[in-house]
Amino acid sequence: MGHPQQHGALLPKRIILVHHGESEGNLSPSGQATTPDHKIPLTPLGVAQARAAGDRLRTLVAGGGGEWRVYFYASPYKQTQSMLREIGRSFRRGRVIGAREECRIREQDFWNSQVVGRMKVVKEARERFGRFFYRFPEGE
Repeated sequence: MGHPQQHGALLPKRIILVHHGESEGNLSPSGQATTPDHKIPLTPLGVAQARAAGDRLRTLVAGGGGEWRVYFYASPYKQTQSMLREIGRSFRRGRVIGAREECRIREQDFWNSQVVGRMKVVKEARERFGRFFYRFPEGE
């Protein structure tokens, strides 16, 4: 197969995944009963977390010095778009190759209409069982 650069492929040095900061859905589970997941905004703390993440990412990427550039991918969800906007503020224009909305990067496809009392019980069970292994009774 050979080395990727021998075939003209240019691969990134690293891929960094970032989850959005605190959103209104984190503060009030009842909000998820009335607002579709893709429309839930970040809180002021979530915006601050996004700015801090941008600073940390810039420091991490620039740490090796030399020539470097970044390309961002983000889901179409409101909180993720806000996160991207705030992270992007930490990078000079010349360092950003581009940004792309990618609909395949998202948590949920449909409105996460949650019954507040029931979700409290389900989330407590998830914490006891373990977040990685737990699956909601209706599936994911």
